[in-house]
Amino acid sequence: MTEERSRWFWPALITGWGLIAVGVVGMFSQRDRTQPFQLVRYVVGFLLVHDLVVAPVVIAAGWLVTRFVPAIARGPLRAALALSAIVVAFSWPLLRRYGEHATNDSALPLDYGRTVPVVLAVVWVVALGVLGARLVSARRRADG
Repeated sequence: MTEERSRWFWPALITGWGLIAVGVVGMFSQRDRTQPFQLVRYVVGFLLVHDLVVAPVVIAAGWLVTRFVPAIARGPLRAALALSAIVVAFSWPLLRRYGEHATNDSALPLDYGRTVPVVLAVVWVVALGVLGARLVSARRRADG
């Protein structure tokens, strides 16, 4: 069985590897600013955390949702779980206040510990709203 590749496969592949090469060359040519070995350590660490923690948790959550949640609720629940994970992952450095400096008031000026839960609440309220609309629509179809 052979797979048909999009006509964009090779240009995208060449462009992607070209950008990776530019990044690696830049990292080593400006090593006084980039600290390449520390960067490699972080990248390897992030890859290990992804493969050993994040991916298994996502797979387990997907399995649980598929196994125990009715089909009509799976889409909104999966979307809310995925968006919640994205919001927490991207806000983690802000919540931990990485980069905060006592002499620079403009670095991390907001109260992220209060705003991130608000964003998460909005995500879940919208998901519940979508689920409610689906249930109403399904009930109307069943009645009519």
